[in-house]
Amino acid sequence: MKQLRSKEGHTLRPYQQEFIDLVVTNFPHVATFDDMGLGKTIQCIAADLYRRQQAGPGPHKTLVVAPLTGVIDQWVEAYNEWAPHLTVRRVDPKKRYLFLKEEADVYVIHPEGLRLEADNLCQINWLHFIFDEAHRIKNRKTKTAKAAVAVGKAARYRTAATGTPIENRPDEFWHILKWLYPDKASRTQFALWPQKLLASYWRFYERYTRYEADPWTGYHTITGTKNEEELRELFGPLYVRRYKQDVAKELPDKQYQKYHVTLPPKQRKAYNAMRDELLAWVGEHEDQPVVAPVVIAQLIRLQQFTLGYGELKTTVKVNVDGGVRKERKEVRFHLNEPSVKLDALMDILDDLGDKQAVVFTTSKQAVALANARFDKAGIEAVTITGDISDSQRTLNIKKHQRGEAQVLVATIRAGGVGINLQHCDIMVFLDRDWSPAKNKQAEDRLHRIGQKNTVHIIDIVARNTVDQRKDDVLQKKWNWIRATVGAGD
Repeated sequence: MKQLRSKEGHTLRPYQQEFIDLVVTNFPHVATFDDMGLGKTIQCIAADLYRRQQAGPGPHKTLVVAPLTGVIDQWVEAYNEWAPHLTVRRVDPKKRYLFLKEEADVYVIHPEGLRLEADNLCQINWLHFIFDEAHRIKNRKTKTAKAAVAVGKAARYRTAATGTPIENRPDEFWHILKWLYPDKASRTQFALWPQKLLASYWRFYERYTRYEADPWTGYHTITGTKNEEELRELFGPLYVRRYKQDVAKELPDKQYQKYHVTLPPKQRKAYNAMRDELLAWVGEHEDQPVVAPVVIAQLIRLQQFTLGYGELKTTVKVNVDGGVRKERKEVRFHLNEPSVKLDALMDILDDLGDKQAVVFTTSKQAVALANARFDKAGIEAVTITGDISDSQRTLNIKKHQRGEAQVLVATIRAGGVGINLQHCDIMVFLDRDWSPAKNKQAEDRLHRIGQKNTVHIIDIVARNTVDQRKDDVLQKKWNWIRATVGAGD
């Protein structure tokens, strides 16, 4: 493949070219698990152009699945920059049924569109199927994962891209491999042992997942990974995993700082009451396998209590079905002032002067409370949450990029992907997600190619709360990820 060059004259970086030369040329279905911010989109486009060259004269169709509107827009822009001779269509989620009538070389669609249009998409002989943020198909039982496998079988080539192939459990890696090589025909190049491992989730799970089984219930508690070297030896040739500190040496460091706060008496009392209630509940139900999801939900509520004074409010919803009146209790958490974390945030912003900052939290309510504080203080701020419109999201991002807003405050899940914020070098976490991968994705909105300054990351931590103990859990998860695919810090 001749050297790829963008309209502005840019070429692939050496490590990006290496993906084509060492992986794409040797396997039909491959993955890039490079760190966020290392240009996985460009690598996938280069792979697409190589696949087209392999296939000979067209026409050929490529399907790209991207998770968010902002990410979809980036794919369209990247194709226009690096492959302007190809026609790219952004599939309108409200008019999905029309996309088959619109001739194009590349179609970019949201995972929901993939799921809803799976039957139609399976009828197309795709040359290449690219799945961006492929960790979204980690759960083999979801409709999106099943649709991805079904549509993927209609493609001659498949490419997965994600900086976080594992988020919480080492066995999540299996389904990405399964998507790449879903049937016997696609696995003919592998020895018998890898074929069996790809064919069976439970065989893969038993081989590579370390767990403790409760003798009474059989419920598994995952404690780590095993046979890591074998796993990487067998499947490592299918993917690349490079880290910013290794291939983007010009990128500045990240510096971490913790800002500790103490919950005021009213907030502490509410926090302790919920903590004690959780501990009592666990003591009564610890021998039941259903305990895990319930405990996780309660831990998330405990974490919310550190963001401000919270109250649990119970409402009764009435539904009449076939003349039968049914009542359902719904418990919701309401976050209010006072909030010592927001007090600390305002102190940090005051120290920064006119410098811009990005603030992340897990809670939409915390975003709203922070925005109210900014309004009162006369600080220009924009927000990113999952319930704002696509157009408003784009507008808010651009306002911050142009320097028209001092602060961008976002939820980790909505703002942690699909945004380039390397113009800013200050990030504040009011709290972190329980998934280390999502936290790292959020950090890498700033710490990516193009960043000129050291990125300062400040965690506001409430003393003697779940905040402090969460660090150990997140570190353990990172150890699983490192052991499985060699992820960096």
